[in-house]
Amino acid sequence: MVKILAILMTILCPLAYAESIDVNQDKLKEAFSCNDTTKTVCFSNAEVYPEYNIYIFNFIAEVKDTNLKGMTIEKYISKSMGPLLGLINPKAAKFYNIEPIMRELIDESLYSVESAILGLTVNYKGEVYIGSEWVKGNQTTVLSEKIEKVDQKTVKPVDLLINDCENIKSILGSLTKEQNDQYCNYE
Repeated sequence: MVKILAILMTILCPLAYAESIDVNQDKLKEAFSCNDTTKTVCFSNAEVYPEYNIYIFNFIAEVKDTNLKGMTIEKYISKSMGPLLGLINPKAAKFYNIEPIMRELIDESLYSVESAILGLTVNYKGEVYIGSEWVKGNQTTVLSEKIEKVDQKTVKPVDLLINDCENIKSILGSLTKEQNDQYCNYE
């Protein structure tokens, strides 16, 4: 019974045990401050999850019906994440044919934005959606994304990525290199 409960907790609960390192990005935080109520999108923080090769830039967006212009909230999030990632990650910028202009504000002394992932938390009509978008490997022609409506405000965009990896590990036990690359590698 205890094993079943432990497996259910792993699958259903956000992964609070994932170790992260906060990466100071003061210039970006100042330029896209969450204290500025005139902005629709603000920068929350940047984190590295060494175990999963994840370097994620987290943004928060407040969305109103007028922003949607006839789109569903999920479509709006999808259309917003890519260009926002392109402003940070030069590989995504190539995909969208834009300049990674936010890169000027980013401190790359510890970590390069070449493999940066975008995390987006969206508040819409009292509901919370989280999304992640990234470029896998050296690709500049394909971006990957995940979007999900969540019930808890404590769930973060990185949880979309880590939960998939951890669920596969709990089902299969140990992973082959190919399985690890497919489910647990985001660089």
